[in-house]
Amino acid sequence: MTSMHFLIAASLAIGLAIAGPAIAQPSPLNARSGSEETMRPPDVPEEAPRTPSSPPVPPPTPAGLPPAPPPIAPPPPLTGDDALRAKVMAFLAVEIEQAKATNDQEAKISINLVDLNRDGTPEALVIVNHPNLCVVDIGCTAYVLDLTGETARSLGDLVGRRLEVANTTTAGWRDLKLNGVTMRLRNGVYVKK
Repeated sequence: MTSMHFLIAASLAIGLAIAGPAIAQPSPLNARSGSEETMRPPDVPEEAPRTPSSPPVPPPTPAGLPPAPPPIAPPPPLTGDDALRAKVMAFLAVEIEQAKATNDQEAKISINLVDLNRDGTPEALVIVNHPNLCVVDIGCTAYVLDLTGETARSLGDLVGRRLEVANTTTAGWRDLKLNGVTMRLRNGVYVKK
């Protein structure tokens, strides 16, 4: 062995002696699997395996500081009449926003949920009262909305002051009265009688 080889070997031996056994050393290839195994340093405890459902462990808080508040849970999904009213408001959103563009006054919205065809899901009778959506002596924008789908669908784009259910029925759908005039569903749309 030359003096250069001796110095390199001595340096490696000193480095291992100083670092001690805490440095993980790769072991020879595992004869059965052909993979290389790595030893864990003896002073590091082995972590318990985490399951996909176990919650993450929060980091410790610095001394003297209160723990962080828990995260705010999202609101529960809307159900029942609240979900139906949300569909109505989503249907009206663009129209109301356009009306407010020239007149910042808030719209007054009347929503009456009534099952017009007895299918178990109510339809919405809606009147939107806003200066930009009303006609003098006639009334304001009004809708009959089908709420059975993912979004509301219009069964009638109307203008009136009063929109109410009549005592009569046509082809399984209840008739309506708009400003006292009877409206019937014909070809999927409410029209005058």
